[in-house]
Amino acid sequence: MDPRLRPSTVTVPPRIQVAIHEAGHAVVAHACGVPVVLVTLDAATHKSRFPSVTRYDPSYTAATPLDHALIALAGVEAERVAVSQYDRFVANNIVPPPDDKAMAKQFLQLAGVSLHEGETQVRPIVEAKLSLVLTVADALDQCTTLDSASFLKLLDAPLSPKSQP
Repeated sequence: MDPRLRPSTVTVPPRIQVAIHEAGHAVVAHACGVPVVLVTLDAATHKSRFPSVTRYDPSYTAATPLDHALIALAGVEAERVAVSQYDRFVANNIVPPPDDKAMAKQFLQLAGVSLHEGETQVRPIVEAKLSLVLTVADALDQCTTLDSASFLKLLDAPLSPKSQP
């Protein structure tokens, strides 16, 4: 079990759960080669209608509909994978935010992939990158907002070749 996760007798604080969620979006975006511009728990100061947000480079157009679907599904999947290390019942009952699920469904439809297939594809990515997800979540808990340079520094990795010009 990852030491950053608490035992099942203690619930995950909402701020940490949101940090894990946003970190999941960001880390999977990076894994898909999509440049992350901003990850924040304080989206109100960044003119968003959501309480937290992960933003991507708007000029980047190489991402496929499946990439976008996996990124949309990654937040809740990161929560599920992290929580399942100590409580599978709670993990299986985490419900995705309606906006994430609706966005994922739209992109999955464009990709010709079912919701179940999308969830099946994103889970191994999140599981393989869980340590990075938790590292990013820890940083978000400490500083609330990560810009692109801070995010990449945490990952200690450049973007994948797919996103290079």
